[in-house]
Amino acid sequence: MDELIKFLTSKIGHTLTAILGFGLPGNLFIFVWNRNLYLEMDIIKLLILSFAISFMIFVPNVFLCTTICMAFDAVKKEKTSLYQLLFLPIIFTVTEIIVAMMVKIISPNYSIEMLLEEAISKFGGAYLILIVGGMIFERIAVQIKRKIISKKTDYQ
Repeated sequence: MDELIKFLTSKIGHTLTAILGFGLPGNLFIFVWNRNLYLEMDIIKLLILSFAISFMIFVPNVFLCTTICMAFDAVKKEKTSLYQLLFLPIIFTVTEIIVAMMVKIISPNYSIEMLLEEAISKFGGAYLILIVGGMIFERIAVQIKRKIISKKTDYQ
């Protein structure tokens, strides 16, 4: 246990990111959407569910941000760091959870099924288009960059 505490305090930035980016939003989400479940659950189960909810939203955001960052990396000279690649999806995840909580507070009769139906119907197609478009843009940018580099070497 002492080693765990020592590790967590030495990596305080990572620890705070995990708690504030995954644990707290998921925990608040459970509280807003189902207070009875929140109050009845054991603390360990509550933490696991909190992290699981946030992580399920985080994974698609990572795919989207990775695709977009790959496309921009193909155009610009410097590469996106791992911290930038993970921090942006965490911001999106927290924002999406906050919006879902606001919807529930404003309209108490709103259900998770209704939220998912609206999110998938409105944003699912756009999400897929962004991912596929980012991949295509990245491939085109890489090919153009290779042609420019090959022309520069031909002139020398």
